Amino acid sequence: NSSAFEIDLSFFQLNLGSPIEIRISHKDDCKPKIVNPEVLKPMSTFDISSIGISKNGVLAITTTNETGELPYTIEQFRWSKWVEVGEFEGKGNPEKNDYEIQLTTVHNGQNRFRVKQTDYKNKPRYSFEAKTNSPLPEITFQPGDGKKVTDAINFSDNTLYEVYNGYGNVVAKGVGKRVDVTGFEKGTYYLNYGTSTATFKR
Repeated sequence: NSSAFEIDLSFFQLNLGSPIEIRISHKDDCKPKIVNPEVLKPMSTFDISSIGISKNGVLAITTTNETGELPYTIEQFRWSKWVEVGEFEGKGNPEKNDYEIQLTTVHNGQNRFRVKQTDYKNKPRYSFEAKTNSPLPEITFQPGDGKKVTDAINFSDNTLYEVYNGYGNVVAKGVGKRVDVTGFEKGTYYLNYGTSTATFKR
């Protein structure tokens, strides 16, 4: 009896990304352990054929060379960093894959978007950027930069926002026209919104 077995999948001449099912029969008191289960997980291998944004804010992507169903994360560059703003499921086909996603975080001026996939190796694979210019008006907020807020922050329109406390921790984030701050402790807070940054006091 051997305590270890190896299945050489190369013998079956499988294409990368082909579905495979492995069944192991065992006794109740002899449960097997797979020492390298990651070899059966999908890998991020996609290539971007085209990526662009329509006037209506639809992100259109065509990919090839997908070898497994992995989610894509949509990122937008704002506040001097890449921010995750959405996600959609990959189809996993090695041939042509078409995707259309309605973007909800387009702001005034130039917008930059990209997508990424992360497989079991935990190393992101990125697309190149898609850019578009929007005539939307600049977002403002009340009561204004540096002012004291008692109940809520009110934006002039829906916007992606982040609120950090004095220790650099995120205390609120989302998309909307209003941020309730009644539960915030007293102190100075840092606000990212629209294409701008500001501070306010509680």
